[in-house]
Parts: sequence; C-alpha cells; structure tokens
Amino acid sequence: MARSGQNVWMIDADTALSLGQASGLDAGALPVPVSSRTDLVRDRIHEEGFLNLNPEVGDLPEELAVELPLHEEPFPGVEPGKKRLLVMGGLSNAGAAAPVMPMPCLKLCWLIS
Repeated sequence: MARSGQNVWMIDADTALSLGQASGLDAGALPVPVSSRTDLVRDRIHEEGFLNLNPEVGDLPEELAVELPLHEEPFPGVEPGKKRLLVMGGLSNAGAAAPVMPMPCLKLCWLIS
C-alpha cells in the first residue's frame, strides 16, 4: 500500500514484538512498547488526583512510531506513502502496568486507523 501512495500504520500488539524485525528493522531500532511506558501512561490518565479514562493521545502515534523502509521501489509516477510501526506490547503479569492502560491504548489505535 505504501508503494501505491498510501500511508500505512503497522501496530505490533502482541507480546512477541516480532513485526518490526520481520519488516526489516534491527532489534536496536525497535520503538519502546507503549505498554512499558508506565511514566507516559500515568501522566496521561492521572489528572489532579482523578483517573482520566479518556486521555488525550492524539500526539502519540507520531511521537512513538518509527518509520519502516520500503523494500521495493514505488510504482512508476507515484509518490510513496509512509510505512510506520507502533509497538503496543503486552502485559507480562497482572501488576506489570497501570490497570486501566488498555483504554488509552485502544483509543490510540482508533486514532491512527
């Protein structure tokens, strides 16, 4: 799709975190999973002592994603689109992150779709 001029968002939302490497990124170039950014999650959902279940996350896709290389040339006469990867990650155990974190993550996925 990126070769035909469309912008593509790839979201790695499982615990294996293999989509980036399968797309040609080195392990060191992978973005930090959103689920491991507890500082960011806490900052977005805790407002003045209250729990915000509808945080502003519109800036996060561009901030947390990395651009992926196109492996083939774009179609003739077409300006290629961008191909980006956002790594959501997963919880390793029940206490691994804030208990309401899935809602902001789901909203983030909805924003970029």
